[in-house]
Amino acid sequence: RRQRQMCIRDSLLVAFVIGLLVPAVVIFMKENMNTKVRGRKDLENLSVPFIGEIPQYSGTKRKWEIGPRKHQEMKTIVVKEGSRNIINEAFRVLRSNLDFMASKDNNQHVFVLTSFNPGSGKSFLAINIAISFAIKKKKILVIDGDLRHRTVSSYVDSPNKGLSDYLNNQIEDWKEIIVSY
Repeated sequence: RRQRQMCIRDSLLVAFVIGLLVPAVVIFMKENMNTKVRGRKDLENLSVPFIGEIPQYSGTKRKWEIGPRKHQEMKTIVVKEGSRNIINEAFRVLRSNLDFMASKDNNQHVFVLTSFNPGSGKSFLAINIAISFAIKKKKILVIDGDLRHRTVSSYVDSPNKGLSDYLNNQIEDWKEIIVSY
């Protein structure tokens, strides 16, 4: 009987250790296999220059409609002239760093933003960086190259005619599709 109690106690001890060890190993493996960039520290071991960090912004407003699309998100431009909040400061730092990098090569006039995933913030960054440069009286042209979704165009309520119409020769003068903001 005593031997049986020791066997049960040993089994409980082994189960307790395994119960602690398995989640710890899973968490450790998940953390080490994570390839997402969550902050500046994740880029320290790379050889690419770090030009800025934009805080998470979740201030999209929702516009409710009746019909098959129950609601649609209205895009907001967060960079405002004279504003001193944290996101405006982050875009100013990014603009200054981009300006500094571009001044090294006088032929640098184009910036391209891209990623594999939809919804990763390319349009948000593009339009707010452009506004940031425009505040400094720089000439800016943002081209919405997404021919299906027109995400950048939704920020400035652009007309239904755009780049695809120009490329298909449906519009003769390219100035018809320019939207001044």
